[in-house]
Amino acid sequence: MLDVSALHSAASNLESELGSLANDIDAVTASSCASSCSPNLCASLRTSTLRNSALNVSSLPDLNSTWIVIEAVRSRNQFTELAISTRERLGRISETIDQASGDIKKAVNSSLMEYSDLIHSLSDGVFKTMTEAFPAEEVIEESTDIVETALDYDKYRQYFGVALTSVFIFLVLIYSAGLILGVIYYDETALPTERRAGSNLGGNILLFGVALTFLLGALFMVLTILAFLFGSLLEKGCEPVEDLGYFKEFLDKGKVPGYSLSDITLGIDDLELNTYDVLIGCRADLTPWTVLKMNKVVPLEDYLLYLNYLGNLGQLLANLQLVDISMFRVVTSDLVQSLSDIQTIDPSDVDFDSIKNVLLEQPVSIDISATLTEMRGIRDACNGQAEALWSNFISRMESIEQNEVAQVQSSLNDLQASSSALESSMYSFAESAQEIITSAAYIDAQLQNNMTSILLQSSAGLAGRMLTYLDSYATEVVYVIYNSLGNCRILWNMYKSISIVLCDYGVDTLNGYWFSIGWALFFFTPIIIVAALLANHYKTMDAAVGYQEFDDILEEGDYPDVPAETSFSGAHPTSSVQS
Repeated sequence: MLDVSALHSAASNLESELGSLANDIDAVTASSCASSCSPNLCASLRTSTLRNSALNVSSLPDLNSTWIVIEAVRSRNQFTELAISTRERLGRISETIDQASGDIKKAVNSSLMEYSDLIHSLSDGVFKTMTEAFPAEEVIEESTDIVETALDYDKYRQYFGVALTSVFIFLVLIYSAGLILGVIYYDETALPTERRAGSNLGGNILLFGVALTFLLGALFMVLTILAFLFGSLLEKGCEPVEDLGYFKEFLDKGKVPGYSLSDITLGIDDLELNTYDVLIGCRADLTPWTVLKMNKVVPLEDYLLYLNYLGNLGQLLANLQLVDISMFRVVTSDLVQSLSDIQTIDPSDVDFDSIKNVLLEQPVSIDISATLTEMRGIRDACNGQAEALWSNFISRMESIEQNEVAQVQSSLNDLQASSSALESSMYSFAESAQEIITSAAYIDAQLQNNMTSILLQSSAGLAGRMLTYLDSYATEVVYVIYNSLGNCRILWNMYKSISIVLCDYGVDTLNGYWFSIGWALFFFTPIIIVAALLANHYKTMDAAVGYQEFDDILEEGDYPDVPAETSFSGAHPTSSVQS
């Protein structure tokens, strides 16, 4: 609404306050300024301008007649009530459709529940069958036991390896110690019967090493024989375990009487199920459903064919064509009359140009700041009562600026917004009213002619989406069962663990033992020979038998105290040795 009266009231108050202030200033100028002000500047303030400075709103047009017409249309038509009643009538369409589609909802719910029960029963059956075929808890427990056994065996294998290595190192250290002592304390000029104690100790250590090597070698050979007896059998048993072709060429071709993997896992005799294919499938991390060919036992795809559970849903959807919605209309006589009344409002009835001209004006035609400055100059030139009166005039002028002038400006702003909105709206009233009538008539035509087919299409679309969801759900169930549910990699891991424990940890350990003994024999054979020969050069001899140097000394007569029987033929020292 254009609140012109508010602007009239604000402008009138402003004019009254400015007039009262001007009258009081004239009275003081005439009575007190001459005697109390020096110089007398009171008359310099033009009060006539002050009286006539308020905004003149007399040119604003009279809008009462226009508002009377608008109020009459509004009060007579009650657009809000019409809109509410129309919405209520249209809202009852959904109730009618709900009543007609109740059987469809029941059929859909029944189909969904039946399908859900089927899915759950199939899931339970699949879980039960796979649990019986692959007892996961037992497999995990057995795998855990195998791993623990392998860890224990590996611990003892390491202990034995350390012990065997320690024996070899100990022998090497013995030979090294004997050799080092012999080299350090060996005296080329000393007789064999007079060698140093260190050299003699080195020779004895070498002989001790030789004796210990023969003793340990005999023990290791006994262990080798026993290990070979056990290892050969284990090696023979590991060949089919590590070579999956054994299952394909032996078990799966029926060479073991009474063996049937399908009977063991599924309790079915006539299902062709190969052990080789199962192991390969588990190695590829396939599901038990795929590996055990359970689709031949439980026809999952046939059970999940959702079209078998729709019942008479199609017939119920076709019955929606019989829904009667001819009673529902948007275009009523009241609506047409109300919209026709709106078209009687003419935008030219309001003089918007005059309103715009007034809105371009300021609340006052004077510069209030300059006027206040002039009034403060007059006050400063006065004293006594005149000074106090002028101070009061200044306060009143400031109050007028803050209140009355601000109120006029606020009214101008409100009128500006209202007039702009009204001007833009009035020109579209007639067009909007006609568009509403046209749209309402179109809605009626759709309701009467196309609503039934739209309902049928929507219902068919709903049914199509429901079937799509069911199809997607069935596809997902099949995919999960075939590809994700209970992958049997754990069976392959258990089989591989047994293979590692028996073959890698068992046979390979024995192979390592044989390998170590072989290399020890290869290296220690020349060591024993060299140690036995060197011992004669390092240890102290009871008699220098067979040493050419000793015979030469006897011939020269340098040692007359040596008995004659100690003289020998002069053979090489290594040809005959007595300890």
